[in-house]
Order: sequence, then structure tokens, then C-alpha cells
Amino acid sequence: MALSGWFVELGEDDRVRVMEVARMAAHGATFGVLAALDGSRKIADGELRLTDESGHVLAATESSTELHDLFQAEVGDWLTA
Repeated sequence: MALSGWFVELGEDDRVRVMEVARMAAHGATFGVLAALDGSRKIADGELRLTDESGHVLAATESSTELHDLFQAEVGDWLTA
């Protein structure tokens, strides 16, 4: 609640900047997780796998699918727009 009150009290320009920082942080986190899942970003020794409840592999570092590139193609260049 304290952050909500603080945000509401900001001027319009400052609220826009805070929202942009939040969008950039969300994009960076999502991009980084996808890059780790597709093996483009190494975060640990060994293999990283995303599986569903039945154990079916949804994504793994040995995959040739560049998940981070697919994500970026979907969201476009909104950071530079």
C-alpha cells in the first residue's frame, strides 16, 4: 500500500518513467530466463530443462529453438520505440 500511495502521488512524467522501468525489468527477466532455457545464457554447469507435470520436456538447453529470439520477435523493438 505504501508503494501504491507513493506512485499515485508522483507527477505524470515520473509515473511514466516508473512504468517504463518496470516494463524494462520484466522484459529483461523474461528474456534472460528464456535465454537460459534455450542454452544461450549459461547459468549453471549441466543441462537445464523445463518439464510439465508428467515429465514431458517443454524446453531444454540442448534444443535448437532459440526461445529468447522468438520472444524478442514477438514483442518487437518496443524498448527503442
